[in-house]
Amino acid sequence: MDRIDPMVDVAFKMIFNEEELLKSFLNSFLNFKIKTLEISHQEPTKKENLDDKESFLDIKATSEDGKIINVEVQLKKQRYYQKRSLFYTSKLVSSDLKIKENYTEVPKVISVNILDFKMFENINAFKTHFVQYEIEQKIILTEHPETYFIEMPKITKDDLSLDNEFHHWLLFLKP
Repeated sequence: MDRIDPMVDVAFKMIFNEEELLKSFLNSFLNFKIKTLEISHQEPTKKENLDDKESFLDIKATSEDGKIINVEVQLKKQRYYQKRSLFYTSKLVSSDLKIKENYTEVPKVISVNILDFKMFENINAFKTHFVQYEIEQKIILTEHPETYFIEMPKITKDDLSLDNEFHHWLLFLKP
């Protein structure tokens, strides 16, 4: 019997719409531990104008402390995927702030992009983590939003350890 590829959109959403599975996956590599999540199903990003681009997120979850986590899977290489990821993340950052709220209430957004193609040819690592920082001094401006890219084709068996829970997930996801 052939194995269903968990990276296919329908299978991916079925797997990670289960709170415990999504929590296990995210906790395996994020710098903090998630206790509970609320998963939103096929929720489009908010539009401010009728002619704004609408986008549907694969998996959107909110942690118990209010962090918004977007998990996207992309099988086919897209030339401008970095900009698409930035667009989705920006929509989440700007969508929840109410009129009378202070800017300290801007939601913390984490974007996780699982890619079945190589996006950064000049970087050997299969997992990259981006935040905003000053280029010359390398001083972090803000830790949010955070963006992770996991490039599945870069993963080799030599990269993986059976003692690492994140690596277990990667072995499951890698066809």
